[in-house]
Amino acid sequence: IQSYLDHEIQNELLHSANNELEDMAQSLVAITNEKLANRENLREELLMPYLSKNYSGALVFYTEGRQISLDDLIQDEDEFLMLLDKENIQVVTPYNRQNFLMINQRDTEKLKQQYEKRCHLIETKSVDNITRVKNNISSLESLRTEILSGTVADIAEKMTNEGFVAWIKKKEDTGVLTIQSEHEQIDFIFFLLSSGYLSTDYMSYRSIFIPGGLSETDNLFLKDVMSGKGPEKTFSFHLDNVNNIVERLKKLGVLQRDNAQHPAVIRWLIDNDPDTLKNNIMALLSQTGSQRVVSLLMLMQNDFTTYVRLRYLEIFMSDEHILNRLLAHLCASEERTPEQKFFVQEIAAHLLCLTEKSNIWQSVEINKRIGELIDSSPILITAVPKGYGDAFFEVLKDNTLSVSYIPGDVGDEKCSVIRKIAGAGLFKYSVSNLKNVYLCLTQDKNEERMSFSLYPFHCLESLAISELTEILWTNIEDFILSVFIESEEIDRIPELLNSSEVSMTVVEQIIAKMDFCINNLDDIINRSECADNNASGRNIYSVLLQHDRIFPSFDNIIHLLHDTSINTSGELVQWVNEKHFEFEPSDIVINDTGIFNNFISELICSPVISEEALLKVLSNLNVVIIDVPENIPLRNAELLCSEKKLAPTVNVFTVLFNALSENVDDINRMNTLLGNLIAQRPEIITQEPEDIFYIEGDFDEELASELFRHKLIGMNIKVAALRWLRDNKPGILDKSYLLSLDILAELSPWMGDDDLRLTLLKRCLVAGDAGKDALCVVLNSFADESYHGLLPHDRFRKIPHSVDLWEVAELISNLGFIQPPKMGSGRDEHKIVITPVRYVRDVEFYD
Repeated sequence: IQSYLDHEIQNELLHSANNELEDMAQSLVAITNEKLANRENLREELLMPYLSKNYSGALVFYTEGRQISLDDLIQDEDEFLMLLDKENIQVVTPYNRQNFLMINQRDTEKLKQQYEKRCHLIETKSVDNITRVKNNISSLESLRTEILSGTVADIAEKMTNEGFVAWIKKKEDTGVLTIQSEHEQIDFIFFLLSSGYLSTDYMSYRSIFIPGGLSETDNLFLKDVMSGKGPEKTFSFHLDNVNNIVERLKKLGVLQRDNAQHPAVIRWLIDNDPDTLKNNIMALLSQTGSQRVVSLLMLMQNDFTTYVRLRYLEIFMSDEHILNRLLAHLCASEERTPEQKFFVQEIAAHLLCLTEKSNIWQSVEINKRIGELIDSSPILITAVPKGYGDAFFEVLKDNTLSVSYIPGDVGDEKCSVIRKIAGAGLFKYSVSNLKNVYLCLTQDKNEERMSFSLYPFHCLESLAISELTEILWTNIEDFILSVFIESEEIDRIPELLNSSEVSMTVVEQIIAKMDFCINNLDDIINRSECADNNASGRNIYSVLLQHDRIFPSFDNIIHLLHDTSINTSGELVQWVNEKHFEFEPSDIVINDTGIFNNFISELICSPVISEEALLKVLSNLNVVIIDVPENIPLRNAELLCSEKKLAPTVNVFTVLFNALSENVDDINRMNTLLGNLIAQRPEIITQEPEDIFYIEGDFDEELASELFRHKLIGMNIKVAALRWLRDNKPGILDKSYLLSLDILAELSPWMGDDDLRLTLLKRCLVAGDAGKDALCVVLNSFADESYHGLLPHDRFRKIPHSVDLWEVAELISNLGFIQPPKMGSGRDEHKIVITPVRYVRDVEFYD
């Protein structure tokens, strides 16, 4: 019993546990410090001082006539081990074996030793093995605690019967014990000790009331501690003579027991024996059950004032190992009651109010654990003790610790702390935190709660806290998706669309979910999700068009035309089709030639642009197009021509012909279009007749006919054109039916040339084009009056004979206006007799 009280037996049991614990700790450090994950990387690292990969192509290892490359040694372990077995190894050039480095046997032995040792570490560097080592360390620490705080019975059980017999013999050999007991008697004594009989009786004897030393309740406390009653029972006693109790607990060797950690005992140790209290704390924290540790700490500190609690926690802060174990228990994932959860957060808040040794938080492992604890403490700021807000903030600031939760409804003192935390940017981003910072720092909370959801940017910026703004923009995308897209703060949209901090995915969400309109695209920088910023990827302008977020104006059309990422013929034309009725009149001015050409070819000449949309655009386009795209649709060309937007030039005429003539179904419409174009500048016919009538060398009879019958082309120009055709293209008028008899009747008085009249009249008569009145006009316009008599009304006529007159008379008779011509007789034998047809109806004949 005396050896137990003197901790002699416990120290013997602790010796092996401490040695094993030290070995385990060193093993864990070695495994953790090993950075490599496989043997290949280890071989490369060990060989790097002799030959690195940068020179592996120029140098090789050489031994006993063999050359071995670095890659072979890295990939093949057998080759590597074979090399290390050689006495002399050289690093040489592979071609002439020039020696650069010699590796002696002493170096190779070191390499082998390092390789074997670190291979073992790599093999044990697994999550399961590291966990196993940590669990062994925890078990050994628990064993130490059990030994230090165990009863006589507990210690006897750990010694075992054999160990107790060996201990008795050792004591007899050294003369400490002089009894010569039989083996059976020693076994019986061990039974009494391990079963608690001798222990209880002895301790009861030692606990007898001593007048003036212990009160009755003090004595009852000691008896319950020794009998193993729980802390809930032992802590309920009011202790009178705490100093005597502490002395008695020390003599009994039970001061480290859980049920001996009475709050009064702790308070006395804080003031009088902090080193002993520190040992008690270490024993408490060595337990593996975090829930029990937290429960004990709650019972111990239940009635502590803030001052006492902080002094108690200073003991934890005095040693990095103790603080780390405390935080490990506080961060454990075991299930806890609401009271325990609140207590854990209180402890965290109090720890963070201790400024004297606050640099301890900068330890990597401790910093990680306190970070985890802060992250799981929603009431951390609320739990800061009154009057310690400044100290709490200073610890956060000095160690760059950030709180994870900002409470909403708090008093003025906590609001002051929150203002400092926000001003230093020492809080983690969340929408709730931003909102609560704002609500804490503003006055009219009811109104502000409503306005924050409507105008979040305005609310936060009104606080004028730059660090808060920085946190906001660091997490801008989440803020946008969580708050902004549900707000009414549409005036901030251009800024967000232009920000490089906002991805295209979030931009699309803004555009799709918020109701707004961009009045002027000059305010928006177009961005694309593609690196080359081409039309193959999504871009801001395209998304704006898709969701109808652009104000319909000609200025915005021009802006879109200047952006190469916009598909003019697709999305822009579609938008114009849908919105053209909203466009206000405004001149379309495009100074860039390339952009203007794209505008004409992709939009104006688009096959899918509606007629109404095209007319709306053309009505605001104060230009005449001189270069027509080769793919212009007929309908678009017709509208351009009708709006006088096509230059009446040979070039435009030719391009239109080439573009439209391939579709034989639309030849008549094309000819009408070309005729209308020429009619806007008829003189072009006489200026460039070759290009008008002979496109690519071929005479187009139908097109020429269209031109000659066009009412807006003057008589003189038509006659001049006919005269040019006769003079420059002999025979073309004889073969082509270009004019109807009615048109010839209109033109004939202007010709002044019977040969031209005769040629055209013959083509009309051959074609069967017969109108009596028109025929009369044409015949009467001949300078040769003989032609006037070819169509008598009442009686026959005799006219001088000529081949042309005879031919015309026969053609007229074929149409039924006169009888077949005959030659006269007698003195009129050289004249042609023209006889009218009796009862011929005065009608027009058509073939």
